[in-house]
Amino acid sequence: SLLVYVTSKGFVHGWDLRTKQEAWVFHNQNMYGLISSMVIDPARYWIVLGTLRGYLTGWDLRFQVPFVTLSSPSKAPILRLANANHVSLRSSIFSSTSDGLVHVWDLQRGEITHEFQTIDYVPLPSTNIDSVDYFTGSLSDRDATYSLINPPGCSYLFSAGSDKKIRFWDLEDAKNSFILSDSDCDRIPTSVTSDMIHDKSSKRILSWREKPADDKNGTSSLGMLKGKSRVSKSPSKVHKDSIFDLKVVEGVPMLVSGDREG
Repeated sequence: SLLVYVTSKGFVHGWDLRTKQEAWVFHNQNMYGLISSMVIDPARYWIVLGTLRGYLTGWDLRFQVPFVTLSSPSKAPILRLANANHVSLRSSIFSSTSDGLVHVWDLQRGEITHEFQTIDYVPLPSTNIDSVDYFTGSLSDRDATYSLINPPGCSYLFSAGSDKKIRFWDLEDAKNSFILSDSDCDRIPTSVTSDMIHDKSSKRILSWREKPADDKNGTSSLGMLKGKSRVSKSPSKVHKDSIFDLKVVEGVPMLVSGDREG
């Protein structure tokens, strides 16, 4: 019964629909940029805000105070945040950025633990933070990931974005990951591997990386969910524009996607 919304001035409001009164309000610092996404703890203890300057701020909803402030490694705009519902990712969230990367953030430790990288990923050129617009940051959507969803109790992640592809990432076995829907019929077949890498501060990150597949027939990049037979061709219905949202239908094994064309 609580409606949560943000304003362009950085204020976050909680509106109680039963009493028709404001339950709380707090202000995210303007220096972090325009709020572009948010995710709320299912237990409603905290909320995390993402901004177009690449910052994430976690707020304790009980006391309306920030408990963590983080920034994406590339300072790329945060486009989407999502709860991590896998049992191994407790106290964590997913984030996606305009450069196409998806990260898992451990909120308790304040660091990245997992990274997901597509075959089309090209690092954005480094930008002087002082030259970026104070509110909006530098927004480029050439490889942007706009939608993420890790269904409750599931060991996989769906992602989609400006490349018009829907990806299935297996969180337990990278080899079972594949491209679920692709508008490019002549695309290069891909496979996914996972490796332990180190970030700039020498912290270990488990990285999922998409790369050209060894299978010349191209069947390794497409398939059904884990445990079911794989298919050999793309679905007949594909997106022709950037995909902005994904939803899983409760009680029915169905994924719904929506793009900019409507």
